Parts: sequence; structure tokens; C-alpha cells
Amino acid sequence: MRRRLIPAIATALLLATASLAGAAAAQDETTLVYDGDRVTIENGPAATIEGATDLDAGTRLVVRVTSADTSAPFFKTIETTVEEGGRFTATGDFSDVAAGVNTTVEVRRDGEVLAKADGEIVPCESDCTPTESESDAPSSPTAMDEFGLNGQVVQVEAGDVARVPVSLGDADAATLSIGSDDLNYRTNATVRDGNGDGLVIVTVDTGAAGVDGQTLSTADDADELTVTAAEPDLDEPIDPASYDLALFRGEAGDGSPDDLGAMVLAESSSETATPGDDPSTADGESTETTAALDDATPAGDGGVDLGGVGALATGGLLAVGAVALLFGVTRY
Repeated sequence: MRRRLIPAIATALLLATASLAGAAAAQDETTLVYDGDRVTIENGPAATIEGATDLDAGTRLVVRVTSADTSAPFFKTIETTVEEGGRFTATGDFSDVAAGVNTTVEVRRDGEVLAKADGEIVPCESDCTPTESESDAPSSPTAMDEFGLNGQVVQVEAGDVARVPVSLGDADAATLSIGSDDLNYRTNATVRDGNGDGLVIVTVDTGAAGVDGQTLSTADDADELTVTAAEPDLDEPIDPASYDLALFRGEAGDGSPDDLGAMVLAESSSETATPGDDPSTADGESTETTAALDDATPAGDGGVDLGGVGALATGGLLAVGAVALLFGVTRY
């Protein structure tokens, strides 16, 4: 009996080893390269963000940097190209962002997030001389005759109504996507110009977002808005955070967006704690904090996909279990 069991267990061991190798191969091969627990970006005119990928040389990538601090909203996208050997470097102007601002850094290709990490703006210490560069110049609002978001960052207090201007240019329709799966909130709407001015202002009632009531509408009744992807049902309105804005030409809200922006919800001033409001604290400051919406973001993994590490751990346990079973059977 023992001789019959050993080949079967050896086969199980080989399968577990194959599972381990498969898990390693399935890891995301695009990463951000940095020291410490987060990406550091100097607030200078030629700040660099580095990464590595297994994509072919010449592949175009977009590095997207968004403020994680509602008190200092900003949004920047930098295009870069994969070099021979799989390295890429994105260079952009961050001289208009104060040091100390926390950020979220993403590497994207055709709208898909390939890598993501926490970041921070730090004082400039290397190339801090301002230079005139058209590609690094601060983004200006989209012209009325061009397709895009007329202003990349919209900021309001949580609970207020945000106004997102959409320029249609020569397009018959545009689809606006608000939020992301990471934030557990996303809704899409297709808009059409009804008064001939080429502009549709989408109003977003952040106090109704995710709960009862109408969240999206147009500022001008002559313009048209159709919700094409309903928002999720939440227990309470969406929290203060930075929500993605993605604009697509036409009625389809997928693929690579034609323009990007952010809707930043700041904490409502009416909800700010004042001394004496909370008797459970000695200094009157509330100890309650709102949980971060983006629970999918690793807190600091050096640019490594922790999902891949979990898969490796599972494969490793299978292999160890098979070895233990092998020795346990051959012993008796």
C-alpha cells in the first residue's frame, strides 16, 4: 500500500510546485521603482518618476499623479515611453505643488491601471531651475471648440453640488465617468448639447450620491443627460476624497478616455469638530476618522503587487503540505 501511495503523492507535489510557478508568472510585471515606503516626487520643474515593465520597448504609458489631500487638490498626467530593458522615466513639472502633499501615483496604459502606489511631494533638491516647456506647462481649460473637460480639477465641500463643464467640440455626445472601482463608487452619464453653445455643465449633487435622490443633472435644462451606468447603493453619501473624472467621445464609457480630471470633495466646514464637541476627549478633538475609500491600495509595498505575493503564499502552502504528506506516509 505504501508503494502505491508514494507515486500519487509525488504527483501532488509536482502539481503544487507547478501552481507555485504559475502564481509567480501571473504577477503584475509593471512596477513603480522607488526607495522607502512611498514614491517621492520633488516639487521642481523636472521631477522624475521611475518604473520597470515587461512591456515592449516603445510602448506608450501614462503616469498619473493625483493629490490624496483634499486640502491641496491637484491632478497631473505625464506620458512616457518604455526604453530598452523595460525601464521608463516620467518627467513633469511639480513646482506648483507644495511639499508635504500626499499623492496617489498610477501607471496606466489604454485606461488600465498597471501599477499603483502611495506618494508624497518633497522639497526640490536637484534640478530646481524653472524651464519653459510646452509639455510641462500647467494645463489650461479646454477651449469651447475642443472636446474635453473644461477645467481638470473641480473642488467642492462634501454635500455640495459640483459643476463639471464638458466641452463637446465637434462631437454629438460625450460620456462622463465619475469615480472608480477602487473607491467603490462609479457612475456614467452620456450628455448632449441642446442649446448650441457646445458646452454641457454636469451638476453632481454629492449629498445625494449613492443614496436617495437625483445625483446627476445638467445646469441648463436644454441640454440632455442620460445615466448609462447607475451608481451603487450606499448607506450614506460618498466621503471626502478625490474622485476620477474620465471623459469619452460618444456614448461608450469604456476603453481609453479622451480626457481626464478629478472631482475633489473637501470635508464640510459645518462638520468640522470644535473644542468641547466630544466629551470623550480631553482637548475636544474627535477621535473618529473616516476610513480611506481606496482600500485596494497597498500601504507601502515597494511597488510590488501584494496580490501576487498572496498567490505565491498559497502555492507555497500547497507545496509544503504535499511534502509533509509524503514524509508522513513513507514513515509508516
